[in-house]
Amino acid sequence: MTKKTIQGGSRANTSGNTLEASISAVIGSKGFEVVNYKTWVNKKESYGKELLLCNVPYQTIYGHNGKTEFVLLSE
Repeated sequence: MTKKTIQGGSRANTSGNTLEASISAVIGSKGFEVVNYKTWVNKKESYGKELLLCNVPYQTIYGHNGKTEFVLLSE
């Protein structure tokens, strides 16, 4: 069996995806609902008060649009 060489950017993406999945799983196991921001923003009343929002937009310090991976909302 040969090992596949992964370039730096691909390794970072793979590691990032693994971390995101781990965070979602752990927070979800604590009773939080994991929801994409675009889904939640139009139907806020349909969701509880313990949420992990994914891909939340924000404005960077340079005035550009950005997205953060997660925002945790909790009472």
